[in-house]
Amino acid sequence: MAVVMGHALATELKVSPMEAMLRSVRVSAGQAAWYDKKISEAPDDDAVAPGGSHYHWVQGSERAHRATVQYSALAIRAGISKILLEQVQTQAAALAPMLVDILNDLEEVLPEEKMLAVRAKMRARLLELDALEWVPGQAPLGVGRLPFDRSDLEADAETSEGDGEAVAAE
Repeated sequence: MAVVMGHALATELKVSPMEAMLRSVRVSAGQAAWYDKKISEAPDDDAVAPGGSHYHWVQGSERAHRATVQYSALAIRAGISKILLEQVQTQAAALAPMLVDILNDLEEVLPEEKMLAVRAKMRARLLELDALEWVPGQAPLGVGRLPFDRSDLEADAETSEGDGEAVAAE
């Protein structure tokens, strides 16, 4: 059993220093939230005082919050926000021509009326992305819906007739 445990602990993961740092921030923040929830379940103030039944949760919370602050400070000093911003900019630069290609392909098979609806929906979604409040240290592409969602076309196809219906439902 000890050998199996030793092998499990020695398993290497393909994780960049940036990913490891961000994971440490997120895990310690999750731990802090868990401890804080436990503290909120205390029956009274005496339970969270030194010697109280929930005081060990208070100590755990303090450790987890302290770790979150330390990991966050390290991430800031390491320039993680700048790296994330550069990644998102690179993704956006790659995404733009793909969206144009998709629109061009759709233009060949959808009626003009459908294309106007697709372009309007795409514009609305892109404006939603533009209006989002970005939080430093969080990858903004993980927030909200993508600007274009196949279910939008499928919903439109149900109310439409002609070639657009067959293409959207495929």
